[in-house]
Amino acid sequence: MYMIGSYIDSLNSIFKWSMETADPRISSWFLMGSVNSLLFVVTAYLLMVYYGLKFMKERNPYSMNRVVFAYDMLMVVLNAYIVYESIAVAFNENYSIICQKIDYSSSYNAMRLVRAIWLFHVSKVIECLDTFFFIIRGRTHLVTWLHIYHHCTMIPLTWAAVKWTAGSEMFEPVAVNGLIHVIMYSYYSLAALGRNGGNIYGGNAI
Repeated sequence: MYMIGSYIDSLNSIFKWSMETADPRISSWFLMGSVNSLLFVVTAYLLMVYYGLKFMKERNPYSMNRVVFAYDMLMVVLNAYIVYESIAVAFNENYSIICQKIDYSSSYNAMRLVRAIWLFHVSKVIECLDTFFFIIRGRTHLVTWLHIYHHCTMIPLTWAAVKWTAGSEMFEPVAVNGLIHVIMYSYYSLAALGRNGGNIYGGNAI
């Protein structure tokens, strides 16, 4: 029992230390206050998957082409903005693509990159709607274990990126991933314009 108690105390100390070393600039931002918001989002997503699949099991798929098109266009614009902001800051500050020290200041460009990385995290939360549209439109075969795993891991990973490393060469994966999603959602939006929407979400979401 003593060893278990000591182990728990060590974990609590590590958790407390990690929260104390988090970036104070984003402590009051949406979804960034505490780990509780992270746990809430992931839990809500898993509940949506479970009850959504159960709800649609005996129902016909819903046609939501206009809603899906609007959603896809929103994601195109959001990701394009994230890509632009990330690259603009890196260019303006002459960032190294190999090793760049994190700028913890509140300068204009430093905060631009922090906001871009935070929006990157927010976009991953919004992308949970991919799964919702899969389910409600009857494409439940796309709600695979890998698809669910992807969303459940990207949310905490991007949350941690904002919490502790909002800066430096983080602009690289953010810009690359954002560009991929601009292309992906552009294709989805064009597919949603099809007469029957048959090609919409024809493959797994990235």
